[in-house]
Amino acid sequence: YRDTIPPLSEDLRQNTAYDGQVLAASIDQETEHLKGFVEETDLLLATPASQRRLRPFLDESVHDFEQLKVLVSQDSVDAIADAIPA
Repeated sequence: YRDTIPPLSEDLRQNTAYDGQVLAASIDQETEHLKGFVEETDLLLATPASQRRLRPFLDESVHDFEQLKVLVSQDSVDAIADAIPA
């Protein structure tokens, strides 16, 4: 997880010239922490699966939302799984 955010953040900055703050949150477990997290954002980027978990907290009049279509290799998935405590 820690190793995945910096490359995505750097790609975002290089491809969009965005220089603001980038935050990431895990949504694999409970969703209680997401309400406050979502309320503090101006733009949310999420995968299709993540979007379903975020939808209850989105107010389309306030939040811009873009869907990410990122393909992650199996090696990366395995590395992420190994890095996250079970």
